[in-house]
Amino acid sequence: MVRCFTQEEIRQLLHNKFVVILGDSIQRSVYKDLVVHLQRNNFATNAQLKSKGELSFEGDVLVEGGKYGELTNGTDYREVRQYRTDHHLVRFYFLTRVYSEYLESILNDFVNGPQPDVIIINSCVWDVSRYGSKPMKQYTQKLDKLFTRLGDTILSECLVIWNMAMPLGKKISGGFLVPESQVQKELAKFPFEQGTKPSPLARVSVNSDFDSRSVIVNLKVTFPVVAEADTLERFI
Repeated sequence: MVRCFTQEEIRQLLHNKFVVILGDSIQRSVYKDLVVHLQRNNFATNAQLKSKGELSFEGDVLVEGGKYGELTNGTDYREVRQYRTDHHLVRFYFLTRVYSEYLESILNDFVNGPQPDVIIINSCVWDVSRYGSKPMKQYTQKLDKLFTRLGDTILSECLVIWNMAMPLGKKISGGFLVPESQVQKELAKFPFEQGTKPSPLARVSVNSDFDSRSVIVNLKVTFPVVAEADTLERFI
């Protein structure tokens, strides 16, 4: 059984640190759990994880997008959230593509300061299900561009963690999905369980000094019943 960090341990580890989390609804859940755990020994509820774009969550603020705009399931959806105390700063950016003009604008935010101490990032399912006729090729190219630009932009002491995509179940649900059968085919052949097949991430990051983290490995150890479920529901 994997031991969870306590609130006090997390507060100490992230004392005077700026943590940035980028990605889809799964990464937003990581952000929300972290915000809750910085305040008490608990995690966000399922109802809280399913909510999006709210003006405030557990003392954080909606910086842009979300309910300030239109709550859509389109690729142009934006949501930027921030939780701040005297000694902790956590920010979340919603992404629908691993590299884009929008991602470049986020990197410009880092250049203008403050620079993050930790970056946790993933973008995958949106990339391979909603963009173009050859999403796998484009995804690999954009992963390569992302890693290159991160290396150009962030400080060398920044810890970058790539949260590997969760594998999808046989029954897939979620507002981000579109009904075209081609989308289902692309999702079905994508190597979500990194390591079982050659993955785009492995090909482009072999020479990159970044850490990757398999969420599904932790789930299988900590929550075996959940990990064995045949459906992974995404909430966006």
